Amino acid sequence: MQGGMLYHAIKDKQSRAYFNQFSIKLRGEVEASKLEESFNRIVSRYDTLKTVFAYEGLTEPVQIVLEGIKIRLSYEDISSLAEAGQINHINQLQKRDREKGFDITREYPNKFHLLKTGEKTYRLQWTTHHILSDGWSMGIIIKELTEIYR
Repeated sequence: MQGGMLYHAIKDKQSRAYFNQFSIKLRGEVEASKLEESFNRIVSRYDTLKTVFAYEGLTEPVQIVLEGIKIRLSYEDISSLAEAGQINHINQLQKRDREKGFDITREYPNKFHLLKTGEKTYRLQWTTHHILSDGWSMGIIIKELTEIYR
């Protein structure tokens, strides 16, 4: 299945067919630095989350696991915006991530954003390429992330 996704990603670099965006509402106090550290522990556990793909000049494509990758969680406080403004801001953030896309042969294909939307409410935005994970595995990753964070 990964081979097919890689083929389509290479053939049409503008395609967002395998582009996933997850939006998770969080309640309670969230420490951005602690969440970033928790994400980095998850990434260190799963090679697939730190993988790029090489194919140029090769007879068969290969996965390359990046060592020492450290994710950066962007943080933004949008709690001063009205609800409609927050929704628009989140939609624009998702749109920018989609438009930029990923070059899965050269760059780390994950983006993480934490948005503070209220006194004790947040929105976690995770943009990734489907070649790295599917819906089933995302549930496992989110569960582990929650356990590590706690």
